[in-house]
Amino acid sequence: MSERPAFANVRAVIFDKDGTLIDVDATWGPAMAKTLIALIPEEGLRQRAAAEVGVDLRGQQLLPESAIIAESNGQICARLSPLLDRDPATLLIEFEHYLAHHVPADLISLDGAHDVLTALRSAGVWVGLATNDGEASARQQLDQLGWIDLFDSVIGYDSGFGEKPAPGMVLESMVRATAGPEDTIMVGDSDTDLEAAHRAGCRSVLVHSAGGAISPTVSLNRLTELLPLVGM
Repeated sequence: MSERPAFANVRAVIFDKDGTLIDVDATWGPAMAKTLIALIPEEGLRQRAAAEVGVDLRGQQLLPESAIIAESNGQICARLSPLLDRDPATLLIEFEHYLAHHVPADLISLDGAHDVLTALRSAGVWVGLATNDGEASARQQLDQLGWIDLFDSVIGYDSGFGEKPAPGMVLESMVRATAGPEDTIMVGDSDTDLEAAHRAGCRSVLVHSAGGAISPTVSLNRLTELLPLVGM
């Protein structure tokens, strides 16, 4: 760990959810497959829709470059609406109805997530969530995991601050934390998270990913490696 830069004076840590704290494949692979099956009765059209957003219907898995991994439900429905010849706003309502029904009752968190969140809160660090999932859905999942009280703030794509990679969620999180870019870090698993952090002016941590086009401040293999970097 000595070769990695330490984060000094961290007052706020903002987390992405899927792929950072929650196993995205185990959660959204089955949920998205079942949602598309319920949403689109015609098999051929359903298969084309699944290919468009990167879902393996038979295996109930997300493909490696699936849009589900980083895009919001609104963005996903914008992709699907021309194919399905549906109004995006109306499609989004129906899509989220089915999706909420099919989110698994037993969510699988990634290794160390609970320990990291607990340690940060115990140390008095402000903890927020900035996710391209919907806010109500995110809150429901945090409650299922017993984590809701570990977060000071939950912001989703529909909370009124835009969708990542736009910086709105990160900027609003800093306002709520009364923290500046210099003492805030964003933790995520994709370029979408890193770009949001970069555009908001704060430092970034990439976890569980080999990375993409945007370089994080620090890249970690395991989420628990974050704690020594913030002095814990």
